Amino acid sequence: MTNLLIIGAAEPGYEILDVVESLNEREPRYRFVGFFDEVKKGDSILCSVEAIPAGTRFVSSIGNVIHRKLLFDRLTENGFHPATIVAPGSWISPRSTLGLGVVVYPNCAISHGAEIGDNVLINYNCSVSHGCRIGDHTNICPGVNIAGDVSVGSSVFLGLGTKIIEKVRVCDRAYVGANSTVVSDIERPGVYVGTPCRLLRELEAEIPAEGEETGPSSSTDVLTTR
Repeated sequence: MTNLLIIGAAEPGYEILDVVESLNEREPRYRFVGFFDEVKKGDSILCSVEAIPAGTRFVSSIGNVIHRKLLFDRLTENGFHPATIVAPGSWISPRSTLGLGVVVYPNCAISHGAEIGDNVLINYNCSVSHGCRIGDHTNICPGVNIAGDVSVGSSVFLGLGTKIIEKVRVCDRAYVGANSTVVSDIERPGVYVGTPCRLLRELEAEIPAEGEETGPSSSTDVLTTR
């Protein structure tokens, strides 16, 4: 069995643990070694990279796409390799590709020719249609539907119930609020909401270094919590 670490000890981390345990009921694959979380304390929580057993693989439950990237990079730079987890009950076309560290929750469908980047989180009841491209470190929240030949950039957040029509392009670092409908290209980083989706505010800074202020603030923090 492969040692497995889950980044993040909040509720989404336990959701991923549920998925892992469901996979193990069918065929023992993973030995859960704990959560990696430098803020929370408790049983089964490892608070430093040094505490992670050698050879452990990992997946991330972190919803904030900036933190997802920072922690993914940190663990890979320390010699740990990501796992890819697909829940029972999801359908993945054999003609699609999944990157490293991808987690697919139950009741999802990924269709022919779709390409999913590294460290992407695809939550409950999502569909990614034919020919789509999803960039690294993107968080796709529950109930998102992405039509054919859509291109989604890196470190994108797609809120609950977001819909994207066919052939749309979404740039890196776009944050799309819940129940929005994307009907035209999103060309610059920012927070987008509504049907049709519109720019609420632009993002001013590039992705910061670890330890600096990160992500949307105040009223838009809700976009990064899942």
